[in-house]
Parts: sequence; structure tokens; C-alpha cells
Amino acid sequence: MPHPLSSTPRRAIIVEHRELKYFVALAEELHFARAAARVGIEQSPPSKAISEMERHLGVQLFVRTRRRTHLTDAGRILLRDARPILAAVEQARCNVRSAALGRQGRLRIAFCDGVPQYKVARLVDRICREMPDVEIRLVYKPLAVQLRDLHEGMLDLGFAPFRIQDKNLMVIPLWNDELMAVMRHDHPLAADAIDLQSLGGKAERVIVLGEPASAHVAATCRALSAGIPPAVDYAPTLGFFLTVVIVENAVGLAFSGAIDTQCLPNELTKCRAEAERCASSTFLLRRGSESSGVVCHFASRASDLSAER
Repeated sequence: MPHPLSSTPRRAIIVEHRELKYFVALAEELHFARAAARVGIEQSPPSKAISEMERHLGVQLFVRTRRRTHLTDAGRILLRDARPILAAVEQARCNVRSAALGRQGRLRIAFCDGVPQYKVARLVDRICREMPDVEIRLVYKPLAVQLRDLHEGMLDLGFAPFRIQDKNLMVIPLWNDELMAVMRHDHPLAADAIDLQSLGGKAERVIVLGEPASAHVAATCRALSAGIPPAVDYAPTLGFFLTVVIVENAVGLAFSGAIDTQCLPNELTKCRAEAERCASSTFLLRRGSESSGVVCHFASRASDLSAER
């Protein structure tokens, strides 16, 4: 004998999110007035919504008497399935809002030579702690490659050691670093500050932290050329830089962003190195047309945090 519904054309059963919300409220309260108050509406809509659900599903979800309302077996099964559905919808809503506010997503960030890496690390780490659901991918790229990848959408953000002139990029100033001299305590020039021009004839060796092609190193060397230039060498790493300063009693020159967080060995001291037109600045780069919430939020927080320094 065929099933009574076998001759009835199948149709999609659609239960709206609003109806599920009403159903769960009533299933947990078992009282129409309390359920209506819980979802913040008048009593009539939940009652109509439950009737519509029962009609669409072809089952009775509640047994209603004058004294009480209770779930049927079908209602208990629907309640079991409806709770995770509503939770998933709410989570999806939160995720979308979070992404729009820049709290979720992925960021590809690059830095290059001349950028104070310790400052960049502290800044990125602090923002990451505020954005735990954002995946951060930090990479090293030469500035020319960084600019190309920003334009092509392969990077979201970049750090540059000087202001970039590019109408398609937003260039956000972050901080300036002063030039510092590092030397042994017993060096003749050890003081609160030294003038780079005074190095001529007083320092047998000067070592500059950074690669010769870096913009901030070039600025340092221009300042040195104003006096009688001593022998100048370059240290690609901080460890080598400090070793040469200690062993050869050299004067080390580096911008504060590269050394201000480091614990200098006991043998060394640092002071300001005064020089005209010798400064290092750091800028954050992003596409001017960027609409991603997570990119915009990161850039905004980076600007705010750098202003607090």
C-alpha cells in the first residue's frame, strides 16, 4: 500500500531563521508571553510563526492546553538541531562584522633594509594581540620588490625607510629615529653627545650598522663626509657591529630603532650623534584603493600607536 504522501509532489521545506529563533525561545520557556518578551516582540508573532512552522513541516511541535505548553517528540528533536543552527548563524554574523571592522582575516606584511626591525616587530606584535583572529604573514622583501607586490595585490602592507612618492599608495608616517653613537666607556669621545665632524682625527675606525646601499646608512656617510672622514666600514648585523666596537675600540653609528631595545654589553655606552640632515624615518605603505577592513584597521592602529611613542 503506497504511503499517503507518496502521490504528493515533493517541495522544499523552508524554515526561516526568525521562526527557528521563536521556536527555541518557546521551547525553552514553554510559555508564549515569556518567549515573546525574550525575543523582544509582542506575543502574536511567535504564535503565528510556530503555527506556520508546524504547517510547513507537517508535524506538531507543541502540545498546548489551557494550563501548559510542552514539546512533542518531534519538537524535542527540532530543538536539538535548532540550537547549533542558530549558534552557527550568530557566529557567521559575528565573523562578518569582525572582518568588516578589521578583526578577522589575513595580512601579508613586508619590511626591507633600513627599517628598524625591532620597532616593526614590537608594533606588529602589539596589533596582533589586539587582533587574535587575524593571520599575519611577515616577510622580508627589498623595497623595489615590496612596491611591485603591493601594486599587484601580493602584499597588503609594507614598511619603508623613507617617504615613497606614489599616487597609488597611501604613505603613513610612523616614527623618526635619531642617530646614536655606540662606543666603549674608555673611548676618548665617550660623552652625552658627539658631533660627527669631530670624528676626524679622533676615531681611527667608524662602523655603521646597515648595508651600504641603505638610505639611512647613506645619510650617515654624507654627514661623515663633512669632516675629515676616518675609515668607515659597514656591519650587516647587530652582533658583528657590537663585536667590532668592543674589540677594535671603534665608534659605532646606528639609528635608535636598531639598538634602543638591546641590552648593550657592560663595556659599551651610547650617546646622541649630532649631524645635520641625518635622520631615519619609517613609513607604512598600503594601496590607496584598499577597502579591506583588516588592512584599514591595522593601518589605523599602527598610526595611533606610533603617535603614542
